[in-house]
Amino acid sequence: MDYYPRLAQSIDFIEDNLTCAISLEDVSQRAYSSLSHFHRIFAFMTGFGINTTLENDQVATDIPAFMDNFFINKKSGEIPGIIKPEIFYGIYSNLDVHNNFRFTIAYETKPLKQVPEELEQHVIPPRNYAVFTATGPMPEKLVNAWHYIYGNWLPNSPYERETGIDFEVYDTRTLQENIASVDIYIPLKIVQQ
Repeated sequence: MDYYPRLAQSIDFIEDNLTCAISLEDVSQRAYSSLSHFHRIFAFMTGFGINTTLENDQVATDIPAFMDNFFINKKSGEIPGIIKPEIFYGIYSNLDVHNNFRFTIAYETKPLKQVPEELEQHVIPPRNYAVFTATGPMPEKLVNAWHYIYGNWLPNSPYERETGIDFEVYDTRTLQENIASVDIYIPLKIVQQ
């Protein structure tokens, strides 16, 4: 079954209701699925991640090099049950007080009875996300977008970052063209006034 239209409807619902109190049940209903099933279809599998830092803009060097190595060595072939091989995710997790974090390349997969030892499982929970699109030469446009989001947009918005993970959505079909497009998802909550 193709879950992307269902997920797109639920994400549209979240984006349309950023200023409203909505429940996970409300979101799962938009995807025409039970809450437990909705959690499962947000599961992503990967075994390929690096630790890097925001200090001295090291991330702008580490992540492109890591991604180049991943695709040159065709590492996606080691991930079982990939649903759509042309779509992959960049997941940012485990940010600490020293600006160190983990970056993982992920794919949506079919449910696995057991996660292979060399892989990790990330679950992207349904919640309110701000979505930004970086378009143009990569990685420059993507780096600029991240700087804008955290350096300008977020501090001047009525939102604050919610606990959870930031992630990017890539479509390899657009990355092969001159003008690439990458979506950035940031979990948000409204600041109480």
